Amino acid sequence: MRTTTFAICLLILSACVSVKLATEDRARVAPNKIHYDNPGKPFKKTDLSQADGAWQSPSTGNSISFFSDCKANTLPLKVIRTNTFSGVEALKVIDEVIINYNDREALRSIVLGKMEGVPIKINLIIFKKNMCTYSLSYIALIDQYNKELTNFTKFTESFKVYD
Repeated sequence: MRTTTFAICLLILSACVSVKLATEDRARVAPNKIHYDNPGKPFKKTDLSQADGAWQSPSTGNSISFFSDCKANTLPLKVIRTNTFSGVEALKVIDEVIINYNDREALRSIVLGKMEGVPIKINLIIFKKNMCTYSLSYIALIDQYNKELTNFTKFTESFKVYD
């Protein structure tokens, strides 16, 4: 019961986390400009209208999603990260590093926070390429975080933006 309740909350959080990046008037990346492999079992595709792609694990409630914004690309990566997490309570960045991702500088952030008082952990990669900003996220209850992290890792390894 707890997992189901928070699965719904995590999907809502996925939408909230993307609010600053994914606005209604944004232009999304064209499907032929990206490639990725679906996260695989146990993740199932879910309908999150603001996301370009979203999947959720029915067993843990963990979610994987990505968003693109090809209209507003002027903010620095750390500002985008700050705006992205504006709805997370008790936010604490526990690890943050600049990485090379898709042949671009990217910001990978791992954060702890709370949603409705429940501890969560988020892994987020933000990068810009070809006049678009991309956000790839893995959101989980803290005690479920490591269970499906490899799915997110494989997803991020397969995610390619073409020139």
